[in-house]
Amino acid sequence: KLNRMTWRAPPDDPHVRRLQQSGTQTDYHVTVRVVKQDAFGPEPARVDVAFVPPGHSESELMTVSFPGTNGNAGTKMPMGLQHGAYVNITGYRETDSTHAEELKAGMKDQALATGLASAKKDQRGVFVARTLEYERDAGELGGGRRLTGNAASQNTAVVVLYEPCGNSLQEDITKDRLESAFFSSGAGSFQQVIGVCSRGTVSFTGSVVGPISGCPDSNDAWATYQAIQSQLRGTDEWDQNYFKVMILPSSWLSAIGLGTVGGSLSWYRDTYVKHPAMFLHEIGHNWKLHHAGGAFVSQEYSDTSSAMGYCCSTRCYNFLHSWQLGFADFAEDQL
Repeated sequence: KLNRMTWRAPPDDPHVRRLQQSGTQTDYHVTVRVVKQDAFGPEPARVDVAFVPPGHSESELMTVSFPGTNGNAGTKMPMGLQHGAYVNITGYRETDSTHAEELKAGMKDQALATGLASAKKDQRGVFVARTLEYERDAGELGGGRRLTGNAASQNTAVVVLYEPCGNSLQEDITKDRLESAFFSSGAGSFQQVIGVCSRGTVSFTGSVVGPISGCPDSNDAWATYQAIQSQLRGTDEWDQNYFKVMILPSSWLSAIGLGTVGGSLSWYRDTYVKHPAMFLHEIGHNWKLHHAGGAFVSQEYSDTSSAMGYCCSTRCYNFLHSWQLGFADFAEDQL
């Protein structure tokens, strides 16, 4: 099939060579979770890929290290791998705790990871990939009736204010402020900006919940999501709204914003909720958009005409992204 892709780790990668000698290769058929981690800094954006091994529980979720990608840098990752894709992955579980911690540290933006709350570090195991077979651009895309592209015309969202393990949100991060920043029709809200960018074809309704508090076992995005879900599942606010928009203290996230590539989940540092471009960017990932950049790795966010470029000036998506979402079209003229 044209969309069937195969990725292979470099055979001379030191982690792969060491594990080949000391470990047992494992072959899994699993559904993967794929999250873009946005730092908007000089380091490349990292991609968090995770899965639960068959027959195991959510607490045994593993994060995947892709050798030869500079710590899962987005521009070097398997092309077209998206959240919810069913894949065949082979590789090795990293059983050496020192190596595992080094690999996890290398998959985060070092500047943003400095100073995070240390009591609940990322507890996930690490799987070092050797090969990956998958369908390109196959994954989760939901939320309602599609336009001509990836975006739905009428969308529902729940915005959750969450304070994990004694880490507090800023004092001005309140329910009223987020209702205004996300759902109101006032100038500069996400609702108003996405309405302009979509030429009046896309809207969001929903609820703001919180602040609520809890204490996940790990500060990774998935443990945080599971903790929030366990508290809110069964409520109308959670169950009846498709997009889950999670606002967290800056001391908890090793990125400025995160979004699943496909799917419905996004996470944000509380200091950035005043920027509607942040919501456009991470929900853009939910709509399967990638970054708007130049030809070189260092220019991953460099298209300043698009919300998928650098944060945080308010701007719409560029033409190609708008076309992908169904906000724009083109006409063919015969010469």
